Amino acid sequence: IEMTKLCLRDERPFGVCLIKEGREVGTPAVPEPIGCLARITRWEMPQLGVFHLHTEGMQRFRIVESSIEKSGLISALIEDIAPEESVAPEETLCGDVLKALIEKLGAEHFPAPQRFDDATWIGYRLAEVLPLANDVKQGLLTMSDPRARLTELARLLTAQGVRFAPGGIRKGAAGHDITFIHPRGSEAAPIGGEGVLIELVQAPPEVVAAFARAAS
Repeated sequence: IEMTKLCLRDERPFGVCLIKEGREVGTPAVPEPIGCLARITRWEMPQLGVFHLHTEGMQRFRIVESSIEKSGLISALIEDIAPEESVAPEETLCGDVLKALIEKLGAEHFPAPQRFDDATWIGYRLAEVLPLANDVKQGLLTMSDPRARLTELARLLTAQGVRFAPGGIRKGAAGHDITFIHPRGSEAAPIGGEGVLIELVQAPPEVVAAFARAAS
């Protein structure tokens, strides 16, 4: 709460770091050395002492030294990590997956403008929304080569060993997202269609809703 009050009063950003050692509550934890600055863009106080915050990530930083105040708040001297050079992606899988996610989740949940010609933008957006373990996301954050980050994300996307046909996720004739499993596996992705090109089609909303009702 103290940090939130200071940031709102002075219009200052705050640092977000993954916990390296310790717990989120109680004794102050040890943070990872690389984190991200964030700023509060909107806030509400539905009841005394409870803040609802809408925040926006800014840029990466590296902790130079840190200290713990009497309140338990961790303060740190940081150095900014220079923004990555804008480069075009060399592979299409990550961009195709991100496009499908944006269409499903809504463009309003992603920062504008959409920059599918920028490997850094694609990589950060995917790392934000994919259900990856925190240590994996931390590893992606520490990388400074945007194309290498996309290569790692593509590896994670195919980690189940399924080989997809070229073209990624795209719109089919009926307007639903489709993709294809390759007829034959490879050394990197051994699971294929056993000689058959298998089409995967996004289920219509009514089918998704029916399964959700059945599951509940």
